[in-house]
Amino acid sequence: MTESNEALPIVENPAPLLMGMFVVILFGARISGSHYNPLITFSYMIGNVRQGKFDRILGLFYILSQYAGALLAGILNLMINAKAG
Repeated sequence: MTESNEALPIVENPAPLLMGMFVVILFGARISGSHYNPLITFSYMIGNVRQGKFDRILGLFYILSQYAGALLAGILNLMINAKAG
């Protein structure tokens, strides 16, 4: 495989990726409430704050944690790819 088409297998057959995401969401829902990205958390905050089921401060901490995790993952990715290349 050349460098220009490394992501091609995922594009050609997304079923394994989708099944993996399904499993992560299915088994992680009880632990995290399926807050895997900030948009889901934000919509949950807006929809359930009126009913008193979800705290806004907790939602903000979830969102900040999600962005911090994404930032750390990006830094780790740069470090790994800098060593490989």
